[in-house]
Amino acid sequence: MDTATVPLFTKENARQFQAKAVESRRRNAELREAERLAALQRPPTEPQPESYPQQRLLRVRALLDDVDEQLSKTRDPQDRERLARAANVLSEQERILAGRPLPGSRRPGRDRAPAAAPVEPM
Repeated sequence: MDTATVPLFTKENARQFQAKAVESRRRNAELREAERLAALQRPPTEPQPESYPQQRLLRVRALLDDVDEQLSKTRDPQDRERLARAANVLSEQERILAGRPLPGSRRPGRDRAPAAAPVEPM
């Protein structure tokens, strides 16, 4: 029998296929919901940064590592110059995001003794 002439769906089997499709969609939806709930209950595998600046800091540090690695491998002077400039820009971004001041822009605090309680005259 030639498969090209045999119809895939007939009136008899169309309802059966429809019931199977509905059951499959329902099962898939239940599985997706169960996976979503399981993911919510699972503790995160690595600490997640709370804010955008922290995420940005992590990305900039990763880029700095990549640039340093490329800088150590390259021998072309022009590439070295470009990578050195990129490292300089990324280092400045990293310093700002990490909250470190420029050298000499903040005076160190004096070592102070704790303030004595005021003495009242007798």
